[in-house]
Amino acid sequence: MPTIVETREIKISKKLYNTLRSFVESSTKELYAWNVGFYEEFKTEAELGVPEPEKVPALVRRVTFEKEGKWELVIEDIMYKHVWGERNELRITLLASEALGKSVAVGKDEMVINDGVDGQFKVHLTYAELKRTRVIADVAYARPISLYDVYDKMMIYVSSYRDFCRNREEQAQTKAQAQAQAQAQ
Repeated sequence: MPTIVETREIKISKKLYNTLRSFVESSTKELYAWNVGFYEEFKTEAELGVPEPEKVPALVRRVTFEKEGKWELVIEDIMYKHVWGERNELRITLLASEALGKSVAVGKDEMVINDGVDGQFKVHLTYAELKRTRVIADVAYARPISLYDVYDKMMIYVSSYRDFCRNREEQAQTKAQAQAQAQAQ
């Protein structure tokens, strides 16, 4: 039997609402500057998410997309190396430009909205929770924005990042095979 649940609205600041609306409504066509991501890779000491915080070597792959004056989307792929093995963590953060601390972050199993008028909100990453949870603000012509729409748009950028990494890996393998063949001759 079908289930019916009530929608839930979270009141957020005008700045964060405008950021989310711009992000959701922005085109993903390649011709726009905000759809060009800037990739960087670096090594660092990072805190491994364990009960006793421990600094471990990590490789961070980061790509940043930015719509100037509106929003910045940061995708970080962090690879920890520890005695018990390797672990990957994907972090996705949408930041409001020129508004310190206003963000929406996606972790392993939850979306965290920072700078809600009533504080910080956490929503589990399930289809039903994201669809039923909407953000709203006291802005002219405001409409509720589903967190599912925000998450769905983020995943378009994550997919682009993964394609980039896959292509980069294939190119590296092709180059390594060509070098191996050249050395064998």
